[in-house]
Amino acid sequence: MITRFAGRCLAAAIAIALLAAPAHAQKQLKDLTKAQEDELYCVYNDIADGKDFDVIAESYVYTDQSAEDSRKADAALAAAAGRCATKYGWTDSKKGIASNIGFYGTAVDYLTEDLFFTGVDDKDIDKVFAIIDTLSEADLDAFYKGTWMKNEPMKARLVTALKGAGVPNDDYTLETGEYVLEASVFAADALFEWLDNVK
Repeated sequence: MITRFAGRCLAAAIAIALLAAPAHAQKQLKDLTKAQEDELYCVYNDIADGKDFDVIAESYVYTDQSAEDSRKADAALAAAAGRCATKYGWTDSKKGIASNIGFYGTAVDYLTEDLFFTGVDDKDIDKVFAIIDTLSEADLDAFYKGTWMKNEPMKARLVTALKGAGVPNDDYTLETGEYVLEASVFAADALFEWLDNVK
């Protein structure tokens, strides 16, 4: 179900990630026209406005998703990307980048919605996103490689930061917070890749 969070939380995560981004990336995003923003977020918005938000987000969140649901998610994401590619005449490269923005952005919204339902309020959700700006290059690399899940010192630092942001001290909610950070890092990386390809 789409809630008031859809479309809000990705923007908040990107805003924080930009604080640590190179100056040229910050300027590029700031200078985008409305039409360019619409293109950038086309797949993301298509998913948020459609009926496949949950199934696509859950393909990121749940590793035990059934094969049928996984196929549905892949097909729904491909269909959203296809509609946008047709609209804008994208190359396969731009289509892939926009798909990643849509996929990871949808996961950010879904996971953040989950935090809200466990009692984390808007103010504290913003504090969760602020953790992104404190991540080191080694932390980012661990997220990209997927090694953070076995990196106990990093996980301990993330848990401490999440508790400090107001996330309740229970395993489920703290793990959700960790995955919010992971998805936000991937979404921001895809957005920066898009900006690198803007002509």
